[in-house]
Amino acid sequence: MVRNREKEVESRLTPPVSISVSDSSFSLLKVISTLIIFVLGVVIGLVSSSHIDKYFTFEGDQFSFKSIYFETEQFSSHDNQMLLVNGERDDCLSMERFIRPQNLFHQMTDKELFWRASLVPQKEDFPFRRVPRVAFMFLTRGPLPMLPLWERFFSGKDVEKYSIYVHALPGFESEVPNSSVFYRRHIPSQ
Repeated sequence: MVRNREKEVESRLTPPVSISVSDSSFSLLKVISTLIIFVLGVVIGLVSSSHIDKYFTFEGDQFSFKSIYFETEQFSSHDNQMLLVNGERDDCLSMERFIRPQNLFHQMTDKELFWRASLVPQKEDFPFRRVPRVAFMFLTRGPLPMLPLWERFFSGKDVEKYSIYVHALPGFESEVPNSSVFYRRHIPSQ
């Protein structure tokens, strides 16, 4: 009797070994739906990553050593000059203009900028005394927020210790006085 009761209790506690048809079809449906969602995610990821190449290109592929070498021949003496805002011409490849640019606004294309940035110096020493500088880059869509606060921050500071660059939308024209530290500090953005 005692053994029969133990068997009854055991049979109540342990689930039946047989799996019904509805349970197996439900688990199969769950596996198939999970697999379909995973495959759709992979397909969407592959399609979206193939379209990213339109917007983000690797510049190293476009500018090999050979293309940079041959493009340097295109920069002759008349190409080295750029037209400034006020109509003057300025030699943009001279060392003095490279060290202390008069105007940050330029007409160089992205290829010319990349070529200039990739120049390797022939000497290890600098031809001038280097002063460490801090660059302040302001990215804005329109007028610089808190302009009076920034003016006050820069007032009384040594101008040789910092550089200021303002990137704004291409059509934006800044209206700051000539005495401002932000006067003619705009860099063209694309």
